[in-house]
Amino acid sequence: MRILIISVSFLMICCGITSSTFAQQTPRFPLNTSMEFTGTIAGQPVLVELTDTENGLNGRYKYLKIGEIIPLDGVIDPQRNNRIELKEGNQNGNTPRPIWRAVYRHDSIVGKWYSGDRTETYAIALTKKMIKKLPVSFKKLKRDTIVYSNPKDTTLPAFTYRNSILQAKGNKELSQWLNAELTKIYPSYRSSNTIEKNMSEDMKDHILVYLESIADAGYPEYASWNWDYENAQDETYHQHGYLTVYTAGYEYSGGAHGNSWELLDNYDVINKNKLQLNDIIDVDSTTIESLLEQDFRKKYEVKEGESLKDFGLFESVIKPNNNFFFDDWGITFVYNQYEIGPYAMGIIYVFIPYRRLKGTLVPEFKKRIHFSNERCPNVIREK
Repeated sequence: MRILIISVSFLMICCGITSSTFAQQTPRFPLNTSMEFTGTIAGQPVLVELTDTENGLNGRYKYLKIGEIIPLDGVIDPQRNNRIELKEGNQNGNTPRPIWRAVYRHDSIVGKWYSGDRTETYAIALTKKMIKKLPVSFKKLKRDTIVYSNPKDTTLPAFTYRNSILQAKGNKELSQWLNAELTKIYPSYRSSNTIEKNMSEDMKDHILVYLESIADAGYPEYASWNWDYENAQDETYHQHGYLTVYTAGYEYSGGAHGNSWELLDNYDVINKNKLQLNDIIDVDSTTIESLLEQDFRKKYEVKEGESLKDFGLFESVIKPNNNFFFDDWGITFVYNQYEIGPYAMGIIYVFIPYRRLKGTLVPEFKKRIHFSNERCPNVIREK
């Protein structure tokens, strides 16, 4: 009797199957999109956030019982069944860091956690966090145009206008309220107009200013007449009945440089209320200024004893503002150019984790984000 031995690779070739075929069957981890996972490491509930960027896989995680946020960095290989290798924490000299070796498949991450010296190992079992959707959805309304300083010569400078704004749709009462709130973000928009009409009028106003300026210019061919206006909105957080709208913009209208801005507007969709900082935390200004300073010093490596003003800020203290956003990790305050520091410092972000705000969170907010609970939705518990 003859025994026929056929290799797996031979069968794959005969059947027209390649290694890439298997990779295609498993959905790729989405690029430049943050995904949150809940589950366990060593049987302990964790919350994990990962983003596959052009520079690799980056993220952070925390054990819910502890709250300390641990950074993650590494790679994911879509050609090898989405294998993941992540190092945690920050590199301290030559000390080996704990490492994750896992696989992403069908919105789950399964693998092993290894200690820095590789003597300890624990199971990783995570699944994509399920988000309860709002009773409304959003579409983006856009207005884009280019106006040349001389329509007969398109090689000369021009004004580029790009605007993208969210419009709520779905639940009629809720969408009407949200669209009215979205209109309030722009001081020049009229509440009596639709978002579409406000956008059209805004575009016309910007074009008119450019054309009038060009008409008065002696040398419209200069590069400084390449004006830009860009504005874009997106929804960045929509959990627990809360919604955060993120508005990013850039404008250049001549001069040495343009200006960028980021605006954060937070809403309590359940109670139809725009959130202020005192709706989230109840703390005296001295305490929160201290927390903001601690994070700023750590992030920008400002030495103890060195004044923030001597470092380059306009004042020696950082005061909280109402331009902030929150997530399941903590609160991030956003300071635009020239707000607390010079243009060269750009937009400044200062983060305060919830664990440093224990005892100051407003009870309703604390309850809705489940901060007081050790459990987390969709946790996979090991048997």
